[in-house]
Amino acid sequence: MCAHIYIHIHTHIHIHTHPCTGQRSFSRRFGPLQTHVEATSHMDGYSDVNLISNLKREDGQPTGLYGQHVESYHSDLSYTEVWYMGMGMGMAAPMRMGKGVIWVG
Repeated sequence: MCAHIYIHIHTHIHIHTHPCTGQRSFSRRFGPLQTHVEATSHMDGYSDVNLISNLKREDGQPTGLYGQHVESYHSDLSYTEVWYMGMGMGMAAPMRMGKGVIWVG
């Protein structure tokens, strides 16, 4: 019997106020970016960036994947032969009463 031990190291790199293009360039240093199969949520012009937002477009449709199974735990693309080494996350939050909104993840 063979036992496999997986060690997961969770590391965060926090980059303040950089545009999406800078984060994508930085991410490419770790390898090629992957395109998620959920094409309806791709950011305009960026097939490797998916949006999750509670904002709605002018036509009333959600911007990105919010409300479509992303609120509960899931493992993105775990069906691939080789799992991804990481993912980049960005956030845009409005100011309220002169202070930034705190996000805990």
